[in-house]
Amino acid sequence: MGFKWLMVMAASVAYAFFSFLTADVEVGDSAQFRPAVAILAFSSAVYGPLSGFLIGFLGNVGVDFLLQDIWWHWSAANGMIGLMIGLLHMVPGYQPERGRMQLIHLFLFLLLVIVGNYAGLTLAALFDIILQGVPFHQAIYGWAISPATSNVLACSILGTPLLYGYVALKRYRRVSSLAARFGKRD
Repeated sequence: MGFKWLMVMAASVAYAFFSFLTADVEVGDSAQFRPAVAILAFSSAVYGPLSGFLIGFLGNVGVDFLLQDIWWHWSAANGMIGLMIGLLHMVPGYQPERGRMQLIHLFLFLLLVIVGNYAGLTLAALFDIILQGVPFHQAIYGWAISPATSNVLACSILGTPLLYGYVALKRYRRVSSLAARFGKRD
């Protein structure tokens, strides 16, 4: 197993663990406030769409397992959030592992955070309406819109600096490495 997949598994575990720690903080009708979604957003932006899906899906299964109540469609919704944010890897010029990111990439990161959260959580809420007969208002406003808004805020406030810091660190290491390699020689 490569280093990338080891990091994906570590991010899944971190997402599950930190989501578990905040599972009692409610937003809306019974959704939890999970600042750990910033881990999902950051990791998806760094490792790509497939990794983002796995981190979101496995991390949500992990927290559901810890809470002893697994909801597969909500895990898939979290996977969809990670997949959407991971699409940032398809944008030309975005290479976080090489320390390359422009302001437009941060803007697109936030846009994908918004689209991924609202689309993923709304889709899961619609499944609750169809499969379990949950009232529309409760599912959409309480279980999709409120937590998606909370997730977007958490990703914006915590995920954006994480991503920017990661890319800046990679850029610094790359420049330092090049300077050491091609720097002054006696």
